[in-house]
Amino acid sequence: MSTRVTGFSLFAIAMLFCGFRILHDDGIVGQTKKPLQAPYFQVKGCFCHGDSASERTRVWIEGPETLTAGQEALYTLSVAKDSSIAAGLDVAAFFGDLGIVDSLGTQLMRIDPNNPVDSLELTHTNPKLADGRDTISWPFYYRAPLAAGLVDTIYANGNSVDMSFDPDGDYWNYAPNFLVHIVGSVGVNKQPGAKTFVLQQNYPNPFNPTTMIRFTLPFSGWVSLSVFDVTGRRVADLVNSNLPFGDHGVTFVAGSYGLASSGVYLYRLTLQPSGGLGAAPFVMSKKMLLLK
Repeated sequence: MSTRVTGFSLFAIAMLFCGFRILHDDGIVGQTKKPLQAPYFQVKGCFCHGDSASERTRVWIEGPETLTAGQEALYTLSVAKDSSIAAGLDVAAFFGDLGIVDSLGTQLMRIDPNNPVDSLELTHTNPKLADGRDTISWPFYYRAPLAAGLVDTIYANGNSVDMSFDPDGDYWNYAPNFLVHIVGSVGVNKQPGAKTFVLQQNYPNPFNPTTMIRFTLPFSGWVSLSVFDVTGRRVADLVNSNLPFGDHGVTFVAGSYGLASSGVYLYRLTLQPSGGLGAAPFVMSKKMLLLK
């Protein structure tokens, strides 16, 4: 049997064994540890790249471990392997919702077209190249369910591939299940002034290239949120508008503002209260570190 015939036969067997869903051009949908019909059926890993997880690849999730009901936060999935060439991902949550940060590199997909509820997950559009790094990361959003008192789980699978279209050189692994504790809202008094002026530390920090900046306004007013380099030069204006009191979050993508160099940056939040609540503005600043 010729090499070409043998290769085609192996591909056909893989198609029958794995199914189109797993060999989908857009990713490895449905291959986390998330139970599709808990507790009766649990999906396996990316077995078209080997039938078992490999310790040669390390996969992990980073992000807040506690959120208030309905809160959204930025998380990161990382895949690491020595001499990595490229990698793919698959992320799913049991109760919460997921969102895309990089619309070119990742996308939302349904792992079960017949189940429009609780079947969304993130996967890669194309394998992400390592570009000389051993660790490849993807940022993504997670929104907590509205019910407090739950402990949600984020599941993930990462696959390090050599781009040879031969599974012998590919190594995948699961990420440890990431637990998110969902708590009730701290402030039940929604009157203006019930909350304090807070600028949180950006997350993740250090970051590359995306981070989330969250802040709380005690009053409505004109808000500016700007980023400065160590010389004091303003390099980005993230917010410059009137905002209501309460909690807010802004995503900062360094590359969108031409920041190509690693270094320390300062972000400053200014609130000018409206409605005659005082002429003196509220001002708060923090540092963040961009690592390229």
